[in-house]
Amino acid sequence: MWVPVRIDEVWLGVPVVAPPVVPEGSEFGAARYVVFVGQDPRRSFTLTFEYGDGASDSCYIPPGVGAYECRFSHLFPERGTPIAGHNWRVYQQVARVIETGRVGSSLTIHKC
Repeated sequence: MWVPVRIDEVWLGVPVVAPPVVPEGSEFGAARYVVFVGQDPRRSFTLTFEYGDGASDSCYIPPGVGAYECRFSHLFPERGTPIAGHNWRVYQQVARVIETGRVGSSLTIHKC
């Protein structure tokens, strides 16, 4: 299930990261992300998406009007930052539009 984000919350060249979706019954560390970026009718953008575990992806945003939707899927390794000695792993995702320098972020927490 993808989580919708209201289009009027998206500004030109600013990434808005929807809350991550961790599919029920999926293997450890599987997550999906949606990032919306306000389009510019005069130019394209490049979005980089860092998963917080050293891996990253990118998305091309063509010129246009409205919000462009970039979708990402990732399988996290069974390592990360334990929280207070518990078997939880925390990863911070960072979405960055190269041309504007604007950033959006989210956190994914997995129980091991």
